[in-house]
Amino acid sequence: MKAIWKSVNSRDGKRLVEIFDHGDGFYSFEESREAIEDIPDLGPETYWMCSHVSGLYDSPEAAEIDARATLDWFRE
Repeated sequence: MKAIWKSVNSRDGKRLVEIFDHGDGFYSFEESREAIEDIPDLGPETYWMCSHVSGLYDSPEAAEIDARATLDWFRE
């Protein structure tokens, strides 16, 4: 079962990257973005939407290095 090893929000709070420990010696990262959908009769609803899923890495540091190379906002 995977567990969050590290979680970082963007400065504006609209994006999130999570680095996961898969518990088997592998790590990965996922990016989520704030999304807004207009629901009829309810109005706008805000939720988190997964926008990027990585492959597997041998270390959490390798996952973070690739996340920084892949996600422009995470380099800031």
